[in-house]
Amino acid sequence: MKYKLLLLDIDGTLVESNDSARPSKKLIESIGEAKSLLQVSVVTGRADFLAAPVTDDLELSGPSIFDGGGSILELPSHKAVWSQKISVPKLREIMKLVGPFRLDCFIDQDKYKNKLKKLDDIISPSVMFYIDSVDRKAALSLIEELSVIDGIAAHTATSWSAGDVVDLHITHEESTKKSAVHRLINILGCSKEEVLAVGDYYNDVPLFEAAGFSVAMGNAPEEIKQIVDYVAPPLDEDGVVDVINKFIIAK
Repeated sequence: MKYKLLLLDIDGTLVESNDSARPSKKLIESIGEAKSLLQVSVVTGRADFLAAPVTDDLELSGPSIFDGGGSILELPSHKAVWSQKISVPKLREIMKLVGPFRLDCFIDQDKYKNKLKKLDDIISPSVMFYIDSVDRKAALSLIEELSVIDGIAAHTATSWSAGDVVDLHITHEESTKKSAVHRLINILGCSKEEVLAVGDYYNDVPLFEAAGFSVAMGNAPEEIKQIVDYVAPPLDEDGVVDVINKFIIAK
């Protein structure tokens, strides 16, 4: 199969999960070669300004998916192609439910800078309701609690914090990685079978479902490795370079 679209998660796939991580020189060179053969886009839970150090290093152009599927932006201009925000009443409903858990919650009205303390802090719609550093087991219970709220999708994501914690990303129900990839495929005029996707974590399962060929990094959980078409070497061995060499350059 000759692929037309390469979709790449960022944290745990292109770089380590922290705000200072940058792609390796080998990875930059490999993606540079891939860009001459197909469209290369990221699909990430990061907002575009948090992803920018990585996407700038890789010199990506064209549409990419940010905010866990909440927005599609054109790079390098960061011009909005599409977005779907959660309404203020719905954000306040989420806040009311998670408030008793005393977690650090944020929305994008101030670029996720200030913790939400009360319902009145929420004054504008947001592409994501972000909860930082939740105990892994508690996160699963919280997702179950959130399931009573109509119109949203909640999932765990790798955290930049130390310890056995995850972040929670809550988006509009029509703004998952899967639905955003479907929109991106339509924008680019390719088919599902022409899409190769690479990720490393549970929140990448919708990404895998939307692609014709799915790849998990070697550092992914075992459950994720069991559901994909190929398992690449881990991040610290430049697994994405292996994918590009095997499935894009070799073709």
